Amino acid sequence: MFVAGFVVGATVLVLLGGLIPVEAVGLHGGATGATGRASASSGDIALASARASLAVGAGPAGGAPWTCQPRGGGVACSAAAASHPSPLIVPTPGWSTVAFGPSPRVIPGGSGLVYDAADAYVLLFGGTNGTPKADTWSFAGGLWTHLHPKTAPSPRFGSAMAYDPPAGYVLLFGGYNGVTTFSDTWSFLNGQWTHLTPATTPAKLVEAVAAYDANDSYVVLFGGLVGPALTTFSHATYTFFSGNWHLITPATSPPGRFGAAMAFDVLDGWVVMFGGYNGTSGYLGDTWNFSAGHWNNRTAGISVAPRARAFSAMAYDNLDKSLILFGGQTSTGAHLGDTWSFARGLWSHQTPAFAPAARLDPGLAAVTGTGGVIMFGGERNTGVMFGDTWTFGSGVWKHVLPPQPSPRAEGIMTYDEADGYVLLFGGLDLGQSYGDTWTFNGILWHKLHPSIAPGARDGAVMAYDGADGYVVLWGGQPHGGVKKFNDTWTFLGGIWRPLPLPSSLSGLVLPGAALATMAYDAADGYLVMFGGINYTGIGTRQLSYTYAFLDGNWTNVTPSVSPPARDLAGMAFDSWDGEIVLFGGENTAPSIHYLNDTWTWAAGTWTNATSPIAPSQREAFQIVYDENHGYVLLTGGFNGGSTPLSDTWSFVGGVWTKLAPSTPAPAVAVAGIAFDAKTSSVVLFGGITNVSTQGFAGTTWVY
Repeated sequence: MFVAGFVVGATVLVLLGGLIPVEAVGLHGGATGATGRASASSGDIALASARASLAVGAGPAGGAPWTCQPRGGGVACSAAAASHPSPLIVPTPGWSTVAFGPSPRVIPGGSGLVYDAADAYVLLFGGTNGTPKADTWSFAGGLWTHLHPKTAPSPRFGSAMAYDPPAGYVLLFGGYNGVTTFSDTWSFLNGQWTHLTPATTPAKLVEAVAAYDANDSYVVLFGGLVGPALTTFSHATYTFFSGNWHLITPATSPPGRFGAAMAFDVLDGWVVMFGGYNGTSGYLGDTWNFSAGHWNNRTAGISVAPRARAFSAMAYDNLDKSLILFGGQTSTGAHLGDTWSFARGLWSHQTPAFAPAARLDPGLAAVTGTGGVIMFGGERNTGVMFGDTWTFGSGVWKHVLPPQPSPRAEGIMTYDEADGYVLLFGGLDLGQSYGDTWTFNGILWHKLHPSIAPGARDGAVMAYDGADGYVVLWGGQPHGGVKKFNDTWTFLGGIWRPLPLPSSLSGLVLPGAALATMAYDAADGYLVMFGGINYTGIGTRQLSYTYAFLDGNWTNVTPSVSPPARDLAGMAFDSWDGEIVLFGGENTAPSIHYLNDTWTWAAGTWTNATSPIAPSQREAFQIVYDENHGYVLLTGGFNGGSTPLSDTWSFVGGVWTKLAPSTPAPAVAVAGIAFDAKTSSVVLFGGITNVSTQGFAGTTWVY
């Protein structure tokens, strides 16, 4: 069992594309409030149960007839005891992690990341992690957003990108997919890519560099490896204006190269290019500027400069009024993590106290709206791709992390139908219990800051009360303590409200408990809670009480038959069959053992529905009703080992079926789980990944 910092059985635990070098050179690729309640009609009470069945073409409770009787101030409706038609189960989907940003990758040339002034965000396209990509992302306000344009360039990396102010769009040229080198030109505006057809076009190029020359009002393109052979280092200079490419022939030109870094220096009014790789000279450490159609070699007049390198990235920092260069690879194959600035024709080595890890081929872009630069991705020495995001400004690197709950177990989750989001509260990790409140909208997590909230705890229960129209939270325990809470809280409109604890004369006072299980009985119109563990003053004991919650009050239900006492079980309302399903958990009498019995609750009665085919004995698993697929979904949990299970099961029509998801579920226990009605998906967050190593998960999954 999991108490006071995890007790499992009798053991107490004190929780305290890839850049492939060709010799020294690389080419990527290859291979209502708590005090009131709205009146409930039969339609209100039936709605939650009927919705899922209607979604799959059946009537409420799988097409079974309904009967309704007056109860309290409303009407209780439930499915008549009748045989159900065979359910039609949708083919099993897979589990997948929620992407809060682009996947790890390299962005050869660094120009696959650029500030889009028209759309007021940083734009990312493509790159590779060994497989070329064609996804489009925007970054603004510290958050990544996955864009879904109607059309887009084909998967590729090593394209040259720059924002073209006169045209009012981002310009993309060329690139490589590991087989084909491209010479196509694309524009990006208002979230959409458009294939352009200029009258003339540069050769097929990979890892050329581009920048907008604000003084001369055109985009400058230089260098790259010439396709399809990829044996020639281009030293051609092209400009782009009025919708067309133009080849120019300056008197002096830098040696051909690829993997250089280039950006426009706003302060000095010229384009600056540094480094790269050339087949004759190898790794380069020269500095050039381009202005009025001419290249000028500034190398000889610079006494301090970055060491020779290729595959670094450069962008203009409007906060510091200088160009910023980061990373790259040297002739020895070493990856670099140094930061340099360039202003007034001079390089300066920056030594921030905190910096990103060394890498090659990150993306680096100016953030014109706020100043500073943003960096994403790159590759480390081991060939592993980065997927981290950083900003740099005023001499300081900052790691940008998407807002997410910290890794934890026993966080409780439910879908808040009144407010329209998944709600997460509390949980624990190695050294504490949490009392934070989070919402998830299917894309992003958002932390709420209510003025009052339940105290920090783990092992509480929480569910949406469809009859009363708010979320109800009950019980739990503080981290590492034997005390068990017996307080009841409601949540509505972002506000937590404590319900007054009744006296023994005015209402039922529940014993404090943790690790119970609770679900909303949509057929009968009330919350049902069962089991858990409490502290008697001498020791702990497991409970076999059944409680109902309605109109802000708890009632002790005393059915003639009841499941054995247990904790860390799971319950979910099965909309198809119109009943609550209880499964498994842990029982310590006469000795510790795990359960795999199945019970159903309907019309105030428990029925033992155990069958030979069922999930294995376990506790601390995740269970929820999946309205999208029309079945109770169960996954994970412990069966006595240190590693959680990762199997996935469905329960519908009284039958358990082991599923084979296209992507297996994460191996976690005591994770938070809820069905998100807005996105029609199951959301799972956190959990414990290993008892022995005391590992906690912080990943969000959907099914």
